[in-house]
Amino acid sequence: MSWIEALRGSTWLYPLLQVAHIAGFAVLVGSVAMFDLRVLGWSRRIPVDALARHLLPWSIGAFAVVVPSGLLLFSVEAGE
Repeated sequence: MSWIEALRGSTWLYPLLQVAHIAGFAVLVGSVAMFDLRVLGWSRRIPVDALARHLLPWSIGAFAVVVPSGLLLFSVEAGE
């Protein structure tokens, strides 16, 4: 059984994949927004490079969740 068939046939697998995809987007957008706010001048006590070192792993991890989950979600509905 392929991943696509498993996603189509499962009651919980597709919704869990959607949750992972949306949560990944939330973390990605949140980390980018926090960095942008710092660059715009909020919380000047925190150095930009220190915040970037802290947020970059979160952004990379979120991106690593969003891309594969998005491709799987697309592949299930690609024919439609």
